[in-house]
Amino acid sequence: YQLFKVEYKGLVHYPVWELTYRYEGESYAGYVDGATGVVILAEHPLSIKGKVSQALLAALFVLAGVASSLIVASQSWGSLSGIGALLGMLAGVVSAFPLLTRSIRRKVRASEIRVIREEEPKIPLGLTSSLAVRL
Repeated sequence: YQLFKVEYKGLVHYPVWELTYRYEGESYAGYVDGATGVVILAEHPLSIKGKVSQALLAALFVLAGVASSLIVASQSWGSLSGIGALLGMLAGVVSAFPLLTRSIRRKVRASEIRVIREEEPKIPLGLTSSLAVRL
């Protein structure tokens, strides 16, 4: 671990554009980084073509999972053939799940940045704080 000393210097103002718009009677929202123009988060409608293509791709994944499970079950005999068949079907369903859920939503969300879902260390309130960071 390396120790960094963090000092409170005051408030920092950073430009973030909040926008809302209406499209075919629905309201959509978005946030854009005002300094770089990067889309932080935006809601948008998914076209019928996009919904159909995602649903077809999801069906293809499920069919590939079923086909692989049938191939595994027909080629191998014994106690492990059932497990291989179940894993093949499970892989198809798991692969199709994000596409299926996205294809049935009215609003979808997109972002140009990646959100890190790790819990960040809490910095104690005060004028000066210490923070340990592993490099």
